[in-house]
Amino acid sequence: MDKPVIAFTAVSLKAPHGYIGFVEELPGVTSEGRTLDETRDNLQRMAAVVFDEERAQSAALLEGKDVTRESFLVPVPQLAGHAPACALALPAIEIAVRRRQSMRKPDALIAGG
Repeated sequence: MDKPVIAFTAVSLKAPHGYIGFVEELPGVTSEGRTLDETRDNLQRMAAVVFDEERAQSAALLEGKDVTRESFLVPVPQLAGHAPACALALPAIEIAVRRRQSMRKPDALIAGG
């Protein structure tokens, strides 16, 4: 049986030493890489780790309990009447950069912050 596949949005920002990326729909899933491909691969791995960890925590919490598990669908909202997605992503990139900088030493990967 094939594993389910979910599509997410990876946003990558060019930085002096490569790229910093985050997944728009998964708070806290950030990564970096020397190349765009490396950053994408790292984001994929990080998202998989988040899902694995959440499932492990759920399994421990629910062990021995009578539970029902169901799949469900979530429609993706469309931003009608707004600027193109690339323009809307800029504030999110700035937030991710600030978040990333606050997690790094003063000689942050991104200059000017």
